[in-house]
Amino acid sequence: MWNRKHTEFIWFDDVESKPLEIEGLPSGLRLKIFSVDEEQGALSGILSVPKGWQFKDYFTVNAPEQIFLLSGDLHIGGFTYREQGYAYRPAGAPHGQMWSETGCEMIVMWDAPFTVNLGEHGSTEGMI
Repeated sequence: MWNRKHTEFIWFDDVESKPLEIEGLPSGLRLKIFSVDEEQGALSGILSVPKGWQFKDYFTVNAPEQIFLLSGDLHIGGFTYREQGYAYRPAGAPHGQMWSETGCEMIVMWDAPFTVNLGEHGSTEGMI
């Protein structure tokens, strides 16, 4: 199982938001990391997607992931997630095109190191 440091209650606003820059994806994504397993790479945090952000190519995340939308909208493939929307996506599940009209914030939980396969754009290893 995970080997994370003990974390008591924290406030979202008290955690620093850092750019999540991934070669091949448009800029603007920001991540607040709440908990991370330094050995296995599992991570929990809040991912912010700005209004109008879009990626029109298909990609996969190479770790099992859970997302819970706190606000806004997120379109992945042919599905639209809205506030309180939840998804579990196994490692390698295709994301399809992804965008947000209004911008959004979501809780993300990756169960392994966060890596992305961008198809013709190549893949990124060990982003976080």
